[in-house]
Amino acid sequence: MRIGLTGGIGCGKSTVLQIFAEHGYHAYSADSICHEAYLETAIVDALLERWGKRILGEDGRPERRRIAGIVFEESVELEFLTGLLHPYLKQRLAELLAAEQQGGYPAIFEVPLLFEVGWEAMFDCTVAVWSTPAVRYARLAERGWSPDETARREQAQLSADDKLEKADIGIINNGTRDELLRQCRLLIG
Repeated sequence: MRIGLTGGIGCGKSTVLQIFAEHGYHAYSADSICHEAYLETAIVDALLERWGKRILGEDGRPERRRIAGIVFEESVELEFLTGLLHPYLKQRLAELLAAEQQGGYPAIFEVPLLFEVGWEAMFDCTVAVWSTPAVRYARLAERGWSPDETARREQAQLSADDKLEKADIGIINNGTRDELLRQCRLLIG
């Protein structure tokens, strides 16, 4: 079983991914794969050519927070970034999916923009994690995100409601971790 996991910002996708990993699933995160992309010379060169050294952190590497400050202000910049990263991400996902299929292990892949990029067919099943706006905004405030920043980022993707509607299975994450764990165990079997 190869599961594609998605959901809105602040819905708890990473927590669900961790729960599945704790129950024997091989767990992968598109965000982690994108971190790898920021180490690829061709991608770094393209980013620097587009935005200059203002995107670099103290370690001399592209800093995601600085890039986010650019791309969530200008849709054309977000299009540039996704056009650069998505081919890399799709190739890596395909490689990982092929390896998992050969190994026969259950695997779950967290892909926040799963439906937006049309990759749901790569998976046997899709799962969306959903939370109310109030819960999402409170979680993101704990991370230091302002309501304006959250709203800007949410505008760049399908709503949590739309993702829930498109998914094969939904997980509602408005309560405790134990409540979330019980829902995940129903899927894990």
